Amino acid sequence: MKKKDRLDKLKTTIIEKGFITIQNLKKETDIPTSTLRRDLLDLEKIGLIERWHGGATSLDYARPSFESRLNINREKKEEIARKAAELIKDNQIIIIDSGSTSSMLARNIREVKKLTVITPSIYIARQLSNVKNVVVILTGGKLHLDTNSLIGPLAEKTIEEIHANIAFMACDSISSEMNVMITSFELANLKMKLLMKAEYKVLIADSTKFSKINISSIGSISIFDKVIVDSNLPENLYKKITDLGVEVI
Repeated sequence: MKKKDRLDKLKTTIIEKGFITIQNLKKETDIPTSTLRRDLLDLEKIGLIERWHGGATSLDYARPSFESRLNINREKKEEIARKAAELIKDNQIIIIDSGSTSSMLARNIREVKKLTVITPSIYIARQLSNVKNVVVILTGGKLHLDTNSLIGPLAEKTIEEIHANIAFMACDSISSEMNVMITSFELANLKMKLLMKAEYKVLIADSTKFSKINISSIGSISIFDKVIVDSNLPENLYKKITDLGVEVI
């Protein structure tokens, strides 16, 4: 295959995937690894991709806006949100992470006698601002526009001072090795710090997020006590999770 054809094929594949590993690129394109690495370097030099450890992402890749993501797999997210809301009890202090599924959870918080919600999400803080008996604590920090989440050193400093009964954590994907993955290093770091401050850790993720990779990982799914997913999760993935000692509902 000529170099121009290889580069066109690589560019098209990376744009379609958004982010892809070297290993999967090799499977998709049949280009030898050594040639693949040189071609990726060339694509990066002309500003078409960005290389990461073990993979590459397209600079032309347009992630859907937060508002658009609210309507992607909406029924699945609503199912997950209803299940998650059942875990919330009066007088608890809970963490709700940023994300479209997390915002669905916030919508399900309506009748409580007393509840404190800690969140890095401006969107979720607004959702809960008029809910009776709910105290909302925003972490502070730099605004991450893609997620409406507050991130960075100020957010992390606030998190150091908190403690919660439950953390409800969202993610961008879960790899075939059951690593929980995020599109941003800064967001991943914030999520890890939030998880460390909760006694009980719950992952909320719809079934379409499984067997996909992303740039950064917050660790194995086994760090969670419970995974809440919609009813379309395949049986083999259900078994993979429960074999790690994690409850799935």
